[in-house]
Amino acid sequence: MSYLLSDHNSEDADRIKFLIAGFIRETLTEPEQDELDGWVSASEENLLLFEDLTDENDVEENLKFLDKVNTEKALRRIKVKIGMEKKTVRATRLWSYGIAASVILAIGVFAFFKLNRQGRGKDVEKAIVSQPDIAPGGNKAVLTTADGSTISLTDAAKGFLRNEFGTAITKTATGELTYTAGNSPQGTGTTFNTLSTPPGGQYKVVLPDGSKVWLNAVSSLKYPTAFTGPDRTVELTGEAYFEVTKNRVLPFKVKLPDASVVEVLGTSFNVMTYGDEINQQTTLIEGSVKLSRSNKEIIIKPGEQALVDKEGKLSINRSVNIGEITAWKEGNFDFRNASIETIMRQVQRWYDVEVVYQARINHEFTADVSRGEPVSQLLRLLELTNRVHFKIENKRIYVLP
Repeated sequence: MSYLLSDHNSEDADRIKFLIAGFIRETLTEPEQDELDGWVSASEENLLLFEDLTDENDVEENLKFLDKVNTEKALRRIKVKIGMEKKTVRATRLWSYGIAASVILAIGVFAFFKLNRQGRGKDVEKAIVSQPDIAPGGNKAVLTTADGSTISLTDAAKGFLRNEFGTAITKTATGELTYTAGNSPQGTGTTFNTLSTPPGGQYKVVLPDGSKVWLNAVSSLKYPTAFTGPDRTVELTGEAYFEVTKNRVLPFKVKLPDASVVEVLGTSFNVMTYGDEINQQTTLIEGSVKLSRSNKEIIIKPGEQALVDKEGKLSINRSVNIGEITAWKEGNFDFRNASIETIMRQVQRWYDVEVVYQARINHEFTADVSRGEPVSQLLRLLELTNRVHFKIENKRIYVLP
């Protein structure tokens, strides 16, 4: 057993009591709801206390209790079970819809409990599930070889694919594309391959130097079949995560669509260059990265992000959540205070759908969901805020108020 709000003074305790009672009675103003939401999301204990006091089975009793609580001392006597039994109940309630995800909805903690308490959560689920669902993307890609021929890696059998001027190209048992250069690459000049992913596709390639690249949906990577020049240069459109093999003699360079160049010696970083995004982003996980464009350059440290806006201006974001940026590589969506447009751009690329907006949604959302789930799982979570709704028709998703 734990005593909550022991760190709050009497004035704070009375304010919290007022907000929770107002929430139950549905008399809070919008600013008061925002204030309560901020307190609830501040800690696990606050969330558990809030859940306990807004339990639909004890509404009348809780209101009577809150109405007579006037002091910090009395409020400290509120006991909330934080043991396994309580946590299990909470998990069952929160994820009774069978959603394999964890989510804290930054703008909608109070809205979620309000929906749940009023019995609207199941109605929301029923509305989404009754419509055709859309399956997630997967390992899909096309390889274009030096002579212009194409190989569907989605359909190709695992094993040796072909030899390109002394370099063996193989699809591994785990579905990765690998290049193994011979001791003496045959032929003269440099030959290139291009790996392309469609909407709903992703793929991993191991380059001839051992560097690993994860390619996100609607992306392409052009690279030589053997690194024989003064550097290791590849060209990227879309988004990719790189783990570059260290080589102080041969720098690794990534050319981007706007003529920017990312240069490293050996490091891990993520590059996002989608044309429909506000900025081009290069996020450094470890090592060192230099981004250059039009005779200007910036160097970023781990945990920082180099940005290039539509006008070509370079800047550094020094406050980056790495988990959010690289979630796609780990098979997840990770949204932190994201606009609905930001979320739906990722949905559009991964689920290969068209998104139609029938309302402007001026709210931000935070959610963590597996990319391996059908699209309804993510939409269902967002709908629980009661700030946005969706309709699915074939491969089209409508965004509704």
